Amino acid sequence: MTNSLPTLQRLRASWAMRQNLHTLSILFLAFLGSNCNSNEDEAKCAAGFTTTEDGGCQPTDTDPDTDTDADTDADTDADTDADTDTDTDTDTDADTGDTAAETGDSAAETGDTAAEAETADTSNDTADLLDTAAGVCAVLPVPNPAVLSLPGFSTEADFDFDPNGYAGAVDNSNLIIKDRAGAASIVAPNVAASPTGVRTLASGDWVVADTATSSILMIDPNTGGQSVIVAGLNTPTGLEVDSLGYLYISDPVAGTVTVVEANNPANSAIIANGLLTPNHLVLSNDETTLFLTSAGGDIYTIQRNGPLPTSPWFAPTVFWNSPGVSFLGINVDICDNVYFTEYPNGDLHRLSADGLTHDLLLTLPSTRPTDLRWGNNTGGWSNNLLYASDRDQGRIFEIDVSMPGKPHL
Repeated sequence: MTNSLPTLQRLRASWAMRQNLHTLSILFLAFLGSNCNSNEDEAKCAAGFTTTEDGGCQPTDTDPDTDTDADTDADTDADTDADTDTDTDTDTDADTGDTAAETGDSAAETGDTAAEAETADTSNDTADLLDTAAGVCAVLPVPNPAVLSLPGFSTEADFDFDPNGYAGAVDNSNLIIKDRAGAASIVAPNVAASPTGVRTLASGDWVVADTATSSILMIDPNTGGQSVIVAGLNTPTGLEVDSLGYLYISDPVAGTVTVVEANNPANSAIIANGLLTPNHLVLSNDETTLFLTSAGGDIYTIQRNGPLPTSPWFAPTVFWNSPGVSFLGINVDICDNVYFTEYPNGDLHRLSADGLTHDLLLTLPSTRPTDLRWGNNTGGWSNNLLYASDRDQGRIFEIDVSMPGKPHL
């Protein structure tokens, strides 16, 4: 399986675009400078240029101090890249950063403006970010996670974080939200008698899977209003949402995964079938691969084979398995390393993004750690920490696995 890093790709694309624009601006200025005095009767050069001693034109240096700033900032950033590189990929980024720095120096020395110098600095900052992300994903941290137990949450199967920094779950049939200290308020009463999956959409709306009614509900976080958006399912259990507003629903009895556009439920498709009791599921960082746990000891992957979530998907494959056990919650970090929990031992596992390295990170004090979520950097829930639900005692475990998480919607 290929580990894709969309964050790195977007950063590299942004850096390349900035460099191309920067080079074009220099060529354009040079062209104007060479032609601004083509008419011998012309008394002065074009705007933005000054007359030289030999009667030619050169770009006007509008901010002489910019040269020093650009040289210093670009050289400093490039030197930092070179000093902090620890692997082959990072060295390549450092070389690119050095080239960007030298380009910034040349442009400043030929009279680039303060805005151009800032662009050169931004390019080097982008190279720094590429170095940092590549360094994070280059080596898996040695397993030694720290755990903090937060009491007073729900004993139901699932939870999520909303945009306001609250942890939400269904408790005694009511959709509730709680802050980090456990202070609670009700979003909507009588939501689900048998809730399983719970997620927030990018819009802030809540979606809840209810096996008692074989349906998916959407709840308005401001009014508490409820509407059934999907009905006629078998036993909807796991929920995942993407940045486009689609839901991914696992059904362990039917052995399927269904994708539904939340605001247009008629746009739906079964994208996988024949799965052995699939439980929870999570998308990769680029949202083109689904990872699923199962009660049969399998970790499945399903890869999209089209531009949209409702496009065809490839047949599911077993990414990793351990016969005779049951896996529950699942999530991925920023590098698409996979984390999942085991019933009834409470074990937290980690698989490398290529599926070749497996680690048992720790054993949680729970027989049913049913869900895993990264924080959203709001309300004290950090995206650098992994959170696990505990159905035994209604706790949330806060786990430091020394890796940043997949960005929360």
